[in-house]
Amino acid sequence: MEDVLDVYTQPHDPDVPLVCLDETSKQLISETRTPIPMKKGSPKRIDYEYERNGERLSLTVKVREKAQPTFS
Repeated sequence: MEDVLDVYTQPHDPDVPLVCLDETSKQLISETRTPIPMKKGSPKRIDYEYERNGERLSLTVKVREKAQPTFS
């Protein structure tokens, strides 16, 4: 982690773009039973069981050319 933080403390160089990466994953699931619809006086009922359908990885890349220094 310290190696990553050291990148942000390097001196500003207008010829080197600042590149930031962020990744998140989300578990994809589906219902195993059809939910019981809402009726007057009772809420919609959903079973807690689910079927796993894999994962989705989202990768975000942000590039700022000629980045301005963010830390003093």
